Amino acid sequence: MELPPAVENTVSTLARSGIKSVIWRLTSSSKIVNLTVLLLVILVLMGLFGWSWLKHRQYNQAVASEATGQVAYEQRRWTEAEAQWLESLARYRFLGNREDMVRLSDRLGSFYASQNNLPRAIEMYLQSLEWYKASNNQAEMAKQYANLGSLYAVSRQFSYAEVMFVNSLGVYQALANEEGMAKQYRNLGNLYYNYGALSRAVEMTLQSIQRYQALGLTEEVAKEYIKLGLIYTAAKQFTAAAQAYWQSIELYRPTGPPLEIAGLYENLGAVYVQAEEWSQAKVAYLKKLELDQQLGRLEEVAKGYNVLGSMYLKQGNIAAAKEMFLQNLTLTQTLVQQEEKNTQYSDVARQLGAEQTKQRQIEIANQCENLGKLYYVDGEWQLAAEMFSHSLQVNQGLARQEQVANQYGNLGSVYHKLGELSKAKEMLTKSLVIFETLNQPANADKVQALLRKI
Repeated sequence: MELPPAVENTVSTLARSGIKSVIWRLTSSSKIVNLTVLLLVILVLMGLFGWSWLKHRQYNQAVASEATGQVAYEQRRWTEAEAQWLESLARYRFLGNREDMVRLSDRLGSFYASQNNLPRAIEMYLQSLEWYKASNNQAEMAKQYANLGSLYAVSRQFSYAEVMFVNSLGVYQALANEEGMAKQYRNLGNLYYNYGALSRAVEMTLQSIQRYQALGLTEEVAKEYIKLGLIYTAAKQFTAAAQAYWQSIELYRPTGPPLEIAGLYENLGAVYVQAEEWSQAKVAYLKKLELDQQLGRLEEVAKGYNVLGSMYLKQGNIAAAKEMFLQNLTLTQTLVQQEEKNTQYSDVARQLGAEQTKQRQIEIANQCENLGKLYYVDGEWQLAAEMFSHSLQVNQGLARQEQVANQYGNLGSVYHKLGELSKAKEMLTKSLVIFETLNQPANADKVQALLRKI
């Protein structure tokens, strides 16, 4: 149907007007969209630039804090070092810088361990362990498990320590790292030994020995045999303990440190004494004595004479015991004279020297008493009196009243044997007075029984 001309003209006009309006609107909208996009791009670029600047600033501050902490640590300003490192760690964590976080967490773990703050050390090592797990860094995982095992062991958390060492061992096994495996068997052996699981300790230590032998690490093998000797001694398996010590000595002897070998002979001698194998014990202790003399370790030489004297005494060899005790007494007196000379140099030396001299004087007093008793048993009354008198004099100087009373009692017995009854009564009476003053009725009764015999 055709429209009237007037209506058709009106429709055409409206159509043209609508199209223009739409075009204008589209053009205006396009301009707005373009401007908005441009603004968004500018804002994104500014944001990226700002974030980059902020990251750069945070990283520089983190590095500076870490360096400041290191300086404070080297100057032994522990609190400041800790604060700076923790601040640096927080910044690294904000930046998501995993490598630096792990490294600094390890550093803080070592720091806390050195400060004996074991809970914080464990916390830091656990953090870095998780990061190592996330990056599947198995070599570092194994090390961190071992570190945590050591910290838990020191903290006396046996089960946690065991888990960590076993985990470390498992990772090293997966890596076919023989030395790492040997170390973890060693750690497990130490752990089981310290907690009394001796059969497990032996098992782990033998595994460690086997691997160190395969690696050709002779010194490590020798160390493990020492531990094996300690374990067998604790288990009272003296024959096995002696064999382990001999193995270690044989490994050390060609080029090993004499000090270490001397200690091994001492351990060996102690094992033979417990097993009552006196001839073997004598050989071991004489070897140690020889090495100590070569090394100029006079204190150890004196101790060696005393050990040999005690051993001879257990065997009933009084003459040999007296000889060793006299050697010990002479050398101990020489050491006292040397220490008295050393105290002339500083206040610290005087203080340390006074303590050492006091201890030596106690040793001299005790040794004189021991010798006095041996001379008494052998009927050498005058020599016994000399030794008891010397012990009395030293104990009086040290104000050791109980020992003073004992020496008066010993002298009373000697003078009684010598037939000098007035002196015997005088000595015993002095002994009785001191024991009564010290409120020691049992000892006082013994002295009164001796007085009644005079």
